[in-house]
Amino acid sequence: MLVFMAVLQKQPVPRIVVANAEELSRELSSRGYAPDSVFLKMGYKYERNSTFLGEFEEVGIIRDVHHFVTKTGIRGVFGSSTLNMQEMRTLAEMRTILPTNVVMPIVTVRESRPSANGGFYEYDIAHVLRFLEGEPLGDIIGQALSNAYVADTTRNLVNKTEHLVRLLHAHGIGHGDLHTYNIIVVNGEPILIDPLKRFEFYDKSIASDKVFLRDMKRWLAACRRKDQSASI
Repeated sequence: MLVFMAVLQKQPVPRIVVANAEELSRELSSRGYAPDSVFLKMGYKYERNSTFLGEFEEVGIIRDVHHFVTKTGIRGVFGSSTLNMQEMRTLAEMRTILPTNVVMPIVTVRESRPSANGGFYEYDIAHVLRFLEGEPLGDIIGQALSNAYVADTTRNLVNKTEHLVRLLHAHGIGHGDLHTYNIIVVNGEPILIDPLKRFEFYDKSIASDKVFLRDMKRWLAACRRKDQSASI
């Protein structure tokens, strides 16, 4: 399945103001991205107000998230909120520790609107991300459960994920929203996406991460290996 993920790049994430999908396509092409190689992540609170909405045609719903596409080929996902400044900072800090296992937006899209005083104001409405082919860790685990055993490759993915998270914790950084669908496996490597906004000193994020890791280890301990199941 196709899972959308961002291209890693240096902070700050550039902000661009465009009026429609066609302008966005030209802007992305100038940066070396084909329109059909990216998608637009937009929160529900902008869905009804943005001029972009009228340019999207719905193509399907995956896990209660609406997926759209424009005539220019840009894909869209409505249902995930845009990243605030604290969440951007969390991603940037995570990426300094895990440069190849954390994702970042390519650009942030802004919209310009008339203000009450006769001027204009700008605000963030979406993030542009590049998609790669991958699979959520949750789908891999679900398949393992349906087979009544866990292959060594799945165990290795869980162990790799634990190693990445503990590296973050060693530097005082927490993800805060770890679950098996915020871990995308690409070419055998787990990628962490969508952290929560930064908690003060990350204490709550780290505590939440530890609960997830504990549950994952319990799940592994309760599952048989493939070679064990074959001998039963």
